[in-house]
Amino acid sequence: MSTNVRQFIPADITASRHRGSPESVAANPTREAKSQSHQLILAHLRQFGPMTCKELAHAMGTEMHCISGRLVELKMSGSIRKTLFRGDGGAVLEVAR
Repeated sequence: MSTNVRQFIPADITASRHRGSPESVAANPTREAKSQSHQLILAHLRQFGPMTCKELAHAMGTEMHCISGRLVELKMSGSIRKTLFRGDGGAVLEVAR
């Protein structure tokens, strides 16, 4: 990935919603864990092509809620984007060129 996602992403993108709830703060992954997830998501999209969140979660052996925040961060940074297509109830995502 040529763009560093970290420079675009606040430490906790949901901070304004949970207003510092100790449980939410504790559940927020570290920047290193987020970075590893970003790289894994990008690798899957490069290897298998455009996918929905549900398809991506299945391919990665995880649940949608475990990767949806990372997908938002990757979209915010411009690393991935929505295509014009929808599938399996969601937007189809691809690596931005």
